[in-house]
Amino acid sequence: MDFQRFLESTLADERSNIRSRSIRALANWLLNLFRNVVAVGFLFVVAHKSGRWYLNLLAWAGLGALCIYLISYLQKFRVHVSALDSRWLRALLTTSAVAVVGLLLICVTLGLSVFVNEIARVQIEAR
Repeated sequence: MDFQRFLESTLADERSNIRSRSIRALANWLLNLFRNVVAVGFLFVVAHKSGRWYLNLLAWAGLGALCIYLISYLQKFRVHVSALDSRWLRALLTTSAVAVVGLLLICVTLGLSVFVNEIARVQIEAR
């Protein structure tokens, strides 16, 4: 085998490795985001079920941290919210990020609430 073919095959393998690392990094980020949304949703479910004000405060603090986390990723990908020229565009982008997190949180909270109620129902029927 000549050197040029060897070099081309090595570079093709390296491009494939870079692509697969990028895909794994994106999947890891999405799983981390989903885990964080589920954790905050679980905090809201526990706060709602217990009625304790400090758990509610903790859940809202978690939601705020999740919003800051998402805004930091917007800035990482060169979408600097504070550097945008238009006030309306800044507000729209920030509101959109918060709305997406809010919708995810509502879905997860409702799902977890149904899940917890189903577990309680099964345990009551088992007795």
